[in-house]
Amino acid sequence: MAYNFRQAENAMIIKEMEYGTGERIQFSPFSSCLGVVGRTGTNVTGIHLVEYDREGVRFNEEMATAVKTKLNGCAEWIFMGFVDDWLRIFPNEMKIIESIPNQKKLSKRS
Repeated sequence: MAYNFRQAENAMIIKEMEYGTGERIQFSPFSSCLGVVGRTGTNVTGIHLVEYDREGVRFNEEMATAVKTKLNGCAEWIFMGFVDDWLRIFPNEMKIIESIPNQKKLSKRS
Protein backbone atom coordinates (compact mmCIF):
# COMPACT_ATOMS: atom_id res chain seq x y z
CA MET A 1 0.00 0.00 0.00
CA ALA A 2 1.28 3.47 -0.86
CA TYR A 3 1.95 6.20 1.67
CA ASN A 4 -0.82 8.70 0.94
CA PHE A 5 -2.01 12.05 2.27
CA ARG A 6 -5.54 13.47 2.11
CA GLN A 7 -7.20 16.87 2.25
CA ALA A 8 -7.88 18.16 5.77
CA GLU A 9 -11.46 18.79 6.78
CA ASN A 10 -10.29 22.03 8.41
CA ALA A 11 -7.24 24.01 7.21
CA MET A 12 -6.82 25.30 10.78
CA ILE A 13 -6.22 21.74 12.06
CA ILE A 14 -4.04 19.97 9.48
CA LYS A 15 -3.43 16.55 11.02
CA GLU A 16 -0.77 13.96 10.21
CA MET A 17 -0.80 12.91 6.55
CA GLU A 18 -3.15 15.75 5.57
CA TYR A 19 -2.86 18.95 3.56
CA GLY A 20 -4.92 22.11 3.70
CA THR A 21 -5.18 25.39 1.84
CA GLY A 22 -6.50 28.77 2.94
CA GLU A 23 -5.59 32.33 3.82
CA ARG A 24 -4.49 30.90 7.18
CA ILE A 25 -3.54 27.37 8.13
CA GLN A 26 -2.43 25.57 11.26
CA PHE A 27 -0.94 22.13 11.87
CA SER A 28 -1.82 19.80 14.71
CA PRO A 29 1.20 19.38 17.04
CA PHE A 30 4.35 17.83 15.59
CA SER A 31 6.02 14.94 17.44
CA SER A 32 8.64 14.08 14.81
CA CYS A 33 6.82 15.41 11.78
CA LEU A 34 7.68 17.72 8.93
CA GLY A 35 5.48 20.52 7.68
CA VAL A 36 5.92 21.91 4.19
CA VAL A 37 4.15 25.20 3.50
CA GLY A 38 3.83 26.94 0.14
CA ARG A 39 2.31 30.36 -0.65
CA THR A 40 0.49 31.48 -3.77
CA GLY A 41 -0.97 34.97 -3.63
CA THR A 42 -2.89 35.25 -0.36
CA ASN A 43 -3.36 31.48 0.07
CA VAL A 44 -1.02 29.04 1.74
CA THR A 45 -0.96 25.26 1.46
CA GLY A 46 0.42 23.16 4.29
CA ILE A 47 1.30 19.47 4.17
CA HIS A 48 1.81 17.52 7.42
CA LEU A 49 4.20 14.61 6.83
CA VAL A 50 5.05 11.65 9.06
CA GLU A 51 7.92 9.18 8.89
CA TYR A 52 5.61 6.13 8.72
CA ASP A 53 1.95 5.94 7.77
CA ARG A 54 -0.69 3.97 9.69
CA GLU A 55 0.19 0.75 7.83
CA GLY A 56 3.92 1.16 8.51
CA VAL A 57 4.84 2.42 5.03
CA ARG A 58 7.90 4.66 5.27
CA PHE A 59 7.97 8.13 3.66
CA ASN A 60 9.61 7.62 0.28
CA GLU A 61 10.62 9.23 -3.01
CA GLU A 62 7.16 8.64 -4.52
CA MET A 63 5.58 10.61 -1.67
CA ALA A 64 8.22 13.35 -1.91
CA THR A 65 7.30 13.70 -5.58
CA ALA A 66 3.62 14.00 -4.60
CA VAL A 67 4.53 16.82 -2.18
CA LYS A 68 6.52 18.55 -4.92
CA THR A 69 3.55 18.22 -7.31
CA LYS A 70 1.10 19.57 -4.71
CA LEU A 71 3.26 22.69 -4.17
CA ASN A 72 4.22 23.24 -7.81
CA GLY A 73 3.22 26.77 -8.74
CA CYS A 74 3.66 28.22 -5.26
CA ALA A 75 5.74 31.40 -5.20
CA GLU A 76 7.47 30.60 -1.89
CA TRP A 77 7.78 27.64 0.43
CA ILE A 78 9.34 26.62 3.74
CA PHE A 79 9.99 23.52 5.86
CA MET A 80 8.70 23.51 9.46
CA GLY A 81 9.02 21.13 12.38
CA PHE A 82 11.75 18.51 12.71
CA VAL A 83 13.65 19.72 9.63
CA ASP A 84 17.15 18.64 10.68
CA ASP A 85 15.96 15.12 11.49
CA TRP A 86 14.20 14.80 8.14
CA LEU A 87 17.26 16.11 6.27
CA ARG A 88 19.33 13.39 7.98
CA ILE A 89 16.83 10.51 7.72
CA PHE A 90 15.39 11.29 4.26
CA PRO A 91 18.14 13.11 2.31
CA ASN A 92 17.07 11.94 -1.15
CA GLU A 93 13.40 12.62 -0.52
CA MET A 94 14.12 16.09 0.84
CA LYS A 95 16.17 16.92 -2.27
CA ILE A 96 13.14 16.01 -4.39
CA ILE A 97 10.94 18.40 -2.42
CA GLU A 98 13.62 21.11 -2.52
CA SER A 99 13.71 20.89 -6.32
CA ILE A 100 10.29 22.55 -6.70
CA PRO A 101 10.82 24.73 -9.80
CA ASN A 102 10.61 28.52 -9.96
CA GLN A 103 10.13 29.00 -6.24
CA LYS A 104 11.83 30.95 -3.50
CA LYS A 105 12.80 28.71 -0.61
CA LEU A 106 12.37 30.60 2.66
CA SER A 107 14.08 28.12 4.98
CA LYS A 108 17.81 27.63 5.32
CA ARG A 109 19.08 24.12 4.75
CA SER A 110 21.40 23.24 7.63
